[in-house]
This record gives sequence, C-alpha cells and structure tokens, in this order.
Amino acid sequence: MVDCVDRITLQLTEWLLEPLQRLRNQDTPSAVTVRPPGRRRRVVVHIAKSWPDGPSEAPRYGWSAGEAADPIGDPPPDLTWTDPATYSDPEDAYWAAADAIASGHRP
Repeated sequence: MVDCVDRITLQLTEWLLEPLQRLRNQDTPSAVTVRPPGRRRRVVVHIAKSWPDGPSEAPRYGWSAGEAADPIGDPPPDLTWTDPATYSDPEDAYWAAADAIASGHRP
C-alpha cells in the first residue's frame, strides 16, 4: 500500500513540476501558475522569470501565491503570500512558496 502511495506522490510531483522545467528553458521573461495538490485550502502559486541584472546574466525566479476561488463561485478569502527574495531555479522558488504556505508564514 505504501509503495503505491509513494508512486502516486512521485508522479503528482513530476506532473506539477513540469511547467517549471519548461519555464527554465524559455528565453524570454515569462511566468507559470501551478496549483499544488492537496485537500486543504485551494492555493495557486505563480512563478515569474526575469533578468534583473540584464540578459547577459542568469535569470532569477520569484513567487507569489494566493488562495483560489471556491469552485461553487464563492469569492476567495483575502489570503495571499509574496516573497521579495529571488531564486536561481524555478523549482527552488516553488518549494520556497510551498514551505511558506505549509507553515502559514506570510513573508
């Protein structure tokens, strides 16, 4: 049973990180929005790619997140997270967002 759960978790994680891997390979400033799996509140994470030091330097990635609207149409609570830090990899930015959301910390 645990083996099956572990496989499902791994597949979900790979599926979730796929857009972030594509973002890493894009040559223009862009962004992706992903919704982490889970049973608690519905949250979307927005990862943005930029070149703050110019196009000759490595890109940086930032994140923001917010609670998604309820599927039955109720407006979401005003629950958002942002982080002024930037990261060298989009997956690092995503995991920083996931940690902040899981801990309830709002940078």
